[in-house]
Amino acid sequence: MLPEDGHAATYDGTTQAPILWTEFVPQSYKIGGLDVRDSENAAGSDLTNGGASFNADSDLSSGYPQTTGTCNPVVGGAHTLCGTKATAFFDYNKRGTISEADDYLFFRMRLSATPAAGGDKIANGHWNTLLDIDGDGFKEFWVDIEGNGSGGIVNLYYQDRANQSLEDAGTPALLDSWRVARFTACNATTGAGTCRYSHTRVVAAGDGTSEFFMDVQMPVSVFDNLSGAQMISTATNVRLIFSTSNSSTDPLQKDFSATCIPPLFLGTCGFGDTTPVSLTHVASKRAGGATVVNFATAIEAAHSGFFIETKQGGEWKTARFVPGSEGPTPLQRRDYSVTLKGNFGGEYRLVELDSQGGKRVHGPYRVGRNYGDAHPAAYRSIDWKSAAAEWRSSEAALNKSRSVALATMSKAATPGVSRPLAEIEVSEPGVVRVRAAELRALGVSIDSIDTGDYALIRGHDAVPLYTSRSGGTLADSDYIEFVADFVPTLYTRSAVYQLRADKARSSRVTIRNANVPNSGRAPAFHIATRSFETNRTYSFSAPTADPFYDARILAYGRPASYAKQISLDRLYAQGGDVQVKTTLWGGADFPASPDHHAVISINGVQVADERFDGTDAAVVQASLPAASLAAGALSLKIDLPFDNGQIFDLVNYDRLDVTYPRQLVMDQGKLDFELDADIVSVGDAGSADVSAYAFDGNKLTRLRTSVVCTTAAAAPCTVRFAGLPGLKRYVIGNATAAQSRRALRAAPADANLFAGDADLLIVSHAQFRSVAERLADARRGEGLTVDVVDVADVYRQFGNGSPDPAAIRSYLAEAKQRRLTQYVVLFGGDTYDYHNNLGYATISHIPSSYVAYDKISRFVPSDADVVDFDRDLVPDLAIGRLPARTSAEANAMVDKILAHDRMPGFNRVTMVADRGAFAQKSAVMAALIPADISVESLNLDTSTVVNLRNAMLADLAEGIDVINYVGHSSPTQWSFENILTTGQVASINAPRPFIASQLGCWNAYYVDPSYDNVSRAMLASPTAAAAAVGPTGLADDVAEEVFAQHFFPRLHGGSARIGDAVLDAKQAMRAQGDRPIDIQLGVNLLGDPSMRLH
Repeated sequence: MLPEDGHAATYDGTTQAPILWTEFVPQSYKIGGLDVRDSENAAGSDLTNGGASFNADSDLSSGYPQTTGTCNPVVGGAHTLCGTKATAFFDYNKRGTISEADDYLFFRMRLSATPAAGGDKIANGHWNTLLDIDGDGFKEFWVDIEGNGSGGIVNLYYQDRANQSLEDAGTPALLDSWRVARFTACNATTGAGTCRYSHTRVVAAGDGTSEFFMDVQMPVSVFDNLSGAQMISTATNVRLIFSTSNSSTDPLQKDFSATCIPPLFLGTCGFGDTTPVSLTHVASKRAGGATVVNFATAIEAAHSGFFIETKQGGEWKTARFVPGSEGPTPLQRRDYSVTLKGNFGGEYRLVELDSQGGKRVHGPYRVGRNYGDAHPAAYRSIDWKSAAAEWRSSEAALNKSRSVALATMSKAATPGVSRPLAEIEVSEPGVVRVRAAELRALGVSIDSIDTGDYALIRGHDAVPLYTSRSGGTLADSDYIEFVADFVPTLYTRSAVYQLRADKARSSRVTIRNANVPNSGRAPAFHIATRSFETNRTYSFSAPTADPFYDARILAYGRPASYAKQISLDRLYAQGGDVQVKTTLWGGADFPASPDHHAVISINGVQVADERFDGTDAAVVQASLPAASLAAGALSLKIDLPFDNGQIFDLVNYDRLDVTYPRQLVMDQGKLDFELDADIVSVGDAGSADVSAYAFDGNKLTRLRTSVVCTTAAAAPCTVRFAGLPGLKRYVIGNATAAQSRRALRAAPADANLFAGDADLLIVSHAQFRSVAERLADARRGEGLTVDVVDVADVYRQFGNGSPDPAAIRSYLAEAKQRRLTQYVVLFGGDTYDYHNNLGYATISHIPSSYVAYDKISRFVPSDADVVDFDRDLVPDLAIGRLPARTSAEANAMVDKILAHDRMPGFNRVTMVADRGAFAQKSAVMAALIPADISVESLNLDTSTVVNLRNAMLADLAEGIDVINYVGHSSPTQWSFENILTTGQVASINAPRPFIASQLGCWNAYYVDPSYDNVSRAMLASPTAAAAAVGPTGLADDVAEEVFAQHFFPRLHGGSARIGDAVLDAKQAMRAQGDRPIDIQLGVNLLGDPSMRLH
């Protein structure tokens, strides 16, 4: 659509046909979750323009005087002359593709009268939409519908000069030099004449008012800068300003509909306040003829890199691009040092580039000054060693008590009555065998159990089993056997089966005693699939089911490559082709296509050449002859040629799946394979005691086998059996393998999870059961009905016996109905490294549910999601988590909750804010607090960080009820300048436990395995917070303002308990049609939701 040589001239679209207007779905433009509604007085003058009268066809409107009410948002004063209709609308039409090349933008404004002139023309005037795309408060693009009564034009202007807005053009010539595109403008798109090319139209609102809409559409591809680079994509964060004018010489003369609170129109809006990157330090110095810039980040989420811009000739120019660096976790300090040649002017800034192409400005900064803290006490490593030691001790004591209880229960058991016997945790799928002697060693009395009465249960399903003795009771040498068939999950790589005495639920395998052929040819190989995956690095932006991946491949300035060596076990070279699937995912999404180019080679031979877009997963498939892989050696190489014309190419390598012909031999005593054969012969059996099973539809059949062992061969035993007709799946295993990949423990008694009503349900890990009961007793003393349930019992009855938040959700949904539950506590900590990929030996007491907001935030922990029963993105119960890792932390948390309950009522609040717009937002929030509560406001606009921190700590030491923070943040810090870090939490010495309310990003992110989080650290400290509220991921600052409008009045006296305040605020947002997922599911409570507010 654009000239190949860039934007050498204004793009002329005056003879370009528009797309159909019916393709757009207008969305009302909102601020803080509320429709923008323009204010006006009864005479038709507009208060946002100082009351000056002007033409009705250039009067932005809102349906007045249909009703009266305060305008939303409140701008320029508390206007009350508003209608109920939205003033401004927009739409981004992707047109069903993933490329911006054919996307369109749509803007609509509501007017008091029609701007249509005679015929198909537009009246004299200007109808404007201005766009701020980089968050600096100045408008980079201006869509100007210019009517002159006889013809019309849509002009698109662009400029990005420092501290200068488009409206400051001054002269028509200067404004013309900023024009990048133009299109035809008429009051309708007609089928004849020049108006068939019209990109504007005028339509009656048709919503019970006599008002009109002015619509405009423009292709996204023309939103270029003056050099021809496209500036807008699906990922661009845009703030809009709508304006009109009835002047031929002053196109921005009149009506403004503002987009931020405060100030009006030309001020700096709170744009870009949601950022995936948190800086912790920026500094620079002159070094001879160069400038050295050093900076550090505390967190980088879906981050591609930084543009370092310097001011040249009054304009910001890119001096250097710095790719983001790799680390095993997003929460890891990253240090950068960049040398810029030449001594530019005294200012520079960092422009963050996220993986979706979005840009956010940090700065400007002055050369020679230090910002933030070069060595903050931000990080506090987690003592997993102590936590694990206590956990192991707790598990051992629990298993011992269960064995004693089981022995007692077994002696008193009534024959024929269902009862649990043992739990079998299996680490790998395959044949599993449990000897009767092992059951008796656990204390299980099985002497009175007939072999036909055994049942094996996983979740709600009976699993077919086999007993080595048919009828009577099992002798010590007898065994029970079954096939464990499961798929590892995000949370566990094992499966739990429960052995019971329960004849009614017993299921048996089918026995097939077909003669084993002594002769005949059996296939020499089967088709095997092996997955090669090294989970070295975590990303909450991963598009795959597993957030871990292997390697980050970055081509910047030159090509890049990554190589990996693997070995295919027992490759059968004569078996045909090898199929290779390489899973990659993009680390950047640029406006132009393609974003990525990867060349895949195997053993030096190119097998695939793939170009793809965006940050979704790409599975690259290729095939090659098995004979070309010597002894199964496979060398994978991924090359990024760096030839896409992008500033860099970033691709993440996830895994390699290989399907290949494999010799028909066992693998460490077991094998799971598919085959269509009358005779099956499998080598390397390992022993003469081998069991073989076949899946025939839903039926599991145990096969009669013949094992031949010789002493001469290196692999002496071969198992043979008659195959079932057709292609079947077979699972075989020898006795050693069947007994070595599982753990056996005593089964607990069946728990009653519905024993009466429970206003409060505490779902606790067994390690914290006694502490949870202490909290329960206190709540019972208040008159609440309370029950403490073991989370493992929830897994047994509502899942498959293994950790899974979905099981907790299913139980709580039923408890809400059957037990009238209102409040839920999840008692126990969590970590996202469920499989110890990073080597910290972490512990998850209660796993989190994870939600995806967008392509940046795909793995956000959310306890609120556990109580979203109808899956409408709004929680249905008040829920909180006590993220304890040790009993000492658990007791400290409960001690502070109970102490808080004994404290007198609210009387003091401290409001802490970052710089700029955050200080203004904090002031707006402070105004929501009742007047009889003392409020101290601290912010970085009026104080140094040291003085602010000291004042904050002094307030906490004197005793306050609530501390609220609003501003940039990471899991380990408040603000870029480190107002409070995890390491500084130890400095808090509060005589009364307080509530920490935080409106930033990542404030309550409690799952990182490497470093502690500010909120969790405050709860674990015996002299800090009793509860903390905040987002567990990125959060939109405007949506947080809306949440605060509902939450603050409830927190400060409007709600009885803190869980009510959080839930009711979210429900109130939903009642207004506002359900942003980053608030509804992203804002979470660390604490007890039944904790009373005073």
